[in-house]
Amino acid sequence: MRALEEAYEHFNARLFLRELPPLLLNLSRSNRGVMGFFTPEAWRGSGESICELSLTPSCTSLKAEDVFATLVHEMAHHWEHVKGIKPRSPGYHGKEWWLFMERVGLPPAPQGKNGKSRLKVFQTIKSDGTFAAAFNELSEDVRLPFVSVELAPEGEGKNGELEGEENETKQGKRARYECSGECGTTMRGPSGRTLIRGDCQAPYVETGS
Repeated sequence: MRALEEAYEHFNARLFLRELPPLLLNLSRSNRGVMGFFTPEAWRGSGESICELSLTPSCTSLKAEDVFATLVHEMAHHWEHVKGIKPRSPGYHGKEWWLFMERVGLPPAPQGKNGKSRLKVFQTIKSDGTFAAAFNELSEDVRLPFVSVELAPEGEGKNGELEGEENETKQGKRARYECSGECGTTMRGPSGRTLIRGDCQAPYVETGS
């Protein structure tokens, strides 16, 4: 997708001194419990390997600033790989990654038990940080052109048409979700999903059809 490629090139120049080589950028429905993921040397061809960086359907529902903060989060894992820094375990956020994120104005926000997990980690955005400045330089045209139909705004279908309450997707009956945090955001998606609001990190609660 051209939008992701342009954003990757922009942040590579502004935050990583162009140290990151090209990789496979895509949107993926695997690893649904996260906003994005990085897989080192996931593909092979022509005698060499290439890494993969993916954003998931959950990420597409976020504000543009948060979408690209997630992109940089995963690019920082790529940076670790380029530097030969190996995580303690898959998905682990180590010291070097942590320091880099703080340096570019994306302080990590651990989730899970006691808020100290190094496996499930989101990021916050400092308004005066390097990332925020780089994001503000990004062209308005560089935005994801669509959102996953699983996470479309309430009442909106695949083509922007209003849907009836009895509408079902290929994944099952649709349900209404409401954020349990202060923002109170609502949306519709397949029933029985576990979703987290990107802005406030609070879980969505299924409230009916």
